[in-house]
Amino acid sequence: MPLSPMDVRHLAGVDTTRAARLLSEVRSATLSGQRAPMAPRPVIEESWERVLRSGVAPDHDVRAGLLSRAEVQRRREGSALRHVLPVLREGLLPCADATRHIMVVADADGRVLWREGSPAVLRKADALGFTVGADWREDVVGTNGVGTPAVTRRPVQVFAAEHFVRSHAAWTCAGGAPDRSAGRAADRRGGRERAAGDDASVHAGLDRGRAARSADVRGLHPLRGCLP
Repeated sequence: MPLSPMDVRHLAGVDTTRAARLLSEVRSATLSGQRAPMAPRPVIEESWERVLRSGVAPDHDVRAGLLSRAEVQRRREGSALRHVLPVLREGLLPCADATRHIMVVADADGRVLWREGSPAVLRKADALGFTVGADWREDVVGTNGVGTPAVTRRPVQVFAAEHFVRSHAAWTCAGGAPDRSAGRAADRRGGRERAAGDDASVHAGLDRGRAARSADVRGLHPLRGCLP
């Protein structure tokens, strides 16, 4: 009996290697127009369709121009998200080395403004061009945990080969765009938080991420006045 997307999500929690291998087969078959062993999750399939229309090449890295240091600093100072960094750091960074993950905060333009966490994972991110000032919009670098939540306006986890670009398939990422109506938004103009790391370790890190998001209601309510 073929697996369903829900089965694969469960499998990813107990056998990440097998789940990653299966998703790689799904990605290869789907993007080549062949019969896949299972359908991608709807949120991923819809993202792949958007990315294909945007002309992103699945087998090539995309490196958009980085923002200058001065422009990054200007955007940081203009973003209310800077006020909630302590909450995100408290929830996501204490276990970063042990679980091999990083925290990324980007603005509404998909530009990475803050990036912290495991030094080893930061070095791997450098190799992908996933650095401060990078453009991580979905229509620039494909399905990912920064750009895709910005399009869907809801939290999204992108596991392994659910990433559109092949070189990103070693990563598992989860992110969400600010939601003013739920009291979790710092700045309507911008931002996403993202936890990213090795496939086998990201799930433990996401538990801390959930704790941060449950705590962020306290930290973000005072920022409602900053909303445009």
